[in-house]
Amino acid sequence: MALIYLKNMTYKLKIIKWLVLLQCFISCNERLSNNKISESDSTELRHNYNRNNNLANTSANNQIQ
Repeated sequence: MALIYLKNMTYKLKIIKWLVLLQCFISCNERLSNNKISESDSTELRHNYNRNNNLANTSANNQIQ
C-alpha cells in the first residue's frame, strides 16, 4: 500500500517538475521573442523554478511522514 502511494507521489512530483520547467521555458521564449529578456529575468526564472521544486519536494516529504 505504502509502496503504491510512494510510486504515485513520485509520478506526481515528476509531472509538477516538468510543468514548472515548461512554464519557465514558455515565459523565457515570450520574453526572448520580445527581445526584452535580461540577466535579472533569467535569474528570476531560475529562482522560481528552484523554489517550486523545493516546495514540491517538501510537500512529498511531509506526505511520506
